[in-house]
Amino acid sequence: MLKSLVASIALNSLVLYMVSILTQLVGIEGGLVTFICFGAVFGVLNTIIKPVLKVVSLPLKFATFGLTTILINCAILYATDMSIDVLLGDGFDLVIAKELATYIKVGILFGVLNWIKNLIF
Repeated sequence: MLKSLVASIALNSLVLYMVSILTQLVGIEGGLVTFICFGAVFGVLNTIIKPVLKVVSLPLKFATFGLTTILINCAILYATDMSIDVLLGDGFDLVIAKELATYIKVGILFGVLNWIKNLIF
């Protein structure tokens, strides 16, 4: 179980690194600590809150042909960003422009990369 947890944190950190390299929409302040904290918080939120949001938004998912999944990814990403600000304080930050369009683009990219990650592992 511990091996799985460490792998999940490492892979989520790797996905964040890939997104920050592929696009200029995400910036990282604080180095490795921020990546590790992001991996842990994002993993916890994906495990606990995302399934609840998926069940609650199920009727909307049918009405919008699955587009609410992107909004759920955006909400999880926003919650992770705010959590890192609270947990680590100054000097450690996930820098994403506070605009819905930016969160949608990054949410789509995170969704695709996490889907690929889940296919492989």
